[in-house]
Amino acid sequence: MSIVTISHEMGAGGPEIGQQVAERLGYKYVDHELISDTARRYGLLEEKLEHLDETKPSLFERFDAETRRYITAMQTAFYEFAERTASCSWGGAASGSCAASPTFCACA
Repeated sequence: MSIVTISHEMGAGGPEIGQQVAERLGYKYVDHELISDTARRYGLLEEKLEHLDETKPSLFERFDAETRRYITAMQTAFYEFAERTASCSWGGAASGSCAASPTFCACA
């Protein structure tokens, strides 16, 4: 399967487009629930995962062990989900985390 990445600005309908793409491709659309599940599963702060999903880590954050742990947890969750099912998501982390997965549609 192909990887699809859709970039959007606030209010441009990115989530709606992502849902339609997923529906047409027969993929499961993934959004906030994966972040929430990851936070619960690894005992992490959901707010920090959301921040890392939406923004590129700063230079300082890239060398911070805690931030690396959060990024690794998100990457692991995306890869595990992509292995289980063809899926479509939107958000910054999705496109970076799962670019190598042939079953993942990331809408950033």
